[in-house]
Amino acid sequence: MSTPRRVVVLSASEALLATVMRLGALAGAEVEAAHSSGGARAAWRSAHLVVVGSDLLAALAAAQLPRRADVVVASARALDEASWRAAIELGARCVVSLPAEEPTLLELIGAAVDADQGTGTTIAVVGGCGGAGASTLAAALGVTAARLGSAVLIDGDPYGGGLDVLLGAEQQPGARWPDLAGTRGRLRSAALVGTLVEVDGLALLSCDRSGSVELPEAAAAAVLDAAKRGFRWVIVDLPRRFDPAAGVLAGTADLVVLVVPATVRAVAASSQVVAQAQASGGEIRIVVRFGGSGQLSAAEIAGALRLPVLAAVHNETAVAAAAERGDPPLHRPKGSLHDACRAVLAAVNEGGVAA
Repeated sequence: MSTPRRVVVLSASEALLATVMRLGALAGAEVEAAHSSGGARAAWRSAHLVVVGSDLLAALAAAQLPRRADVVVASARALDEASWRAAIELGARCVVSLPAEEPTLLELIGAAVDADQGTGTTIAVVGGCGGAGASTLAAALGVTAARLGSAVLIDGDPYGGGLDVLLGAEQQPGARWPDLAGTRGRLRSAALVGTLVEVDGLALLSCDRSGSVELPEAAAAAVLDAAKRGFRWVIVDLPRRFDPAAGVLAGTADLVVLVVPATVRAVAASSQVVAQAQASGGEIRIVVRFGGSGQLSAAEIAGALRLPVLAAVHNETAVAAAAERGDPPLHRPKGSLHDACRAVLAAVNEGGVAA
């Protein structure tokens, strides 16, 4: 478990201290209180965020503390000219008026909580045609990524029946998209991480079968942002027809993987999906799925779609059987699907997606 981020509040006002303590608890921050300027110096240097009550502004400015980032002044009244000067001397980034601007202060504390967390690598997967096997590849990528670090699989296809079914997790407790549909703004990564379904170490945010088939664009943006702060790998299963939420999920991806069966009709259908993905700004690479005879070659598919082929997968009995049982793919790290997943992850890790 990670160490909570420290927030220090400097004030003699019990009301202000109680407010910051309450907001800190909501944000998952460890809040330490100092009632006077005398005990401020050590906390001033070590805290991730300092909230200064207007009642101590003058005393703290007189103490000649070194300027530092992430200082916020909180006040229940308008600041006079001397207080403004003191706030500037302390290097305050802003002044929040309480209680009216409690949401602003909560967002600032939340940002400090997540500030040292990295930005996860996002890979979006989309099928060039129906039945291409994109969801299977997305799930396999999630399973493979979870063996390398923290990973989350996000179901971006509300018409797909739910990735929890594909992974045999439809009965497991945890948040699904309907639980997060009202999310707006900045979502704490810890709040997201702690609520999701988990399958073999892989976190899962699935659509469900409740009849609600639209993913709100604002919720998609908030969830993706929190996922990138909370996980090393973020794998997204996209619908073939992009709605605004899918555009958000694809637009910030480090790589969009297009799964194309090696048939003429699949390539023709894939050209429309490519146009959508390119409009979202994503870097696109192809994974070809082979099965049967008389099919196009990888070179022919790459030439027709004018995109590089990153890997190829073949129909595998073990993968199909796992899907029928509701088991995650890739229980054993072998086969063309496993090799394709490693190739995708390696390409992003090594910066190999540049044209």
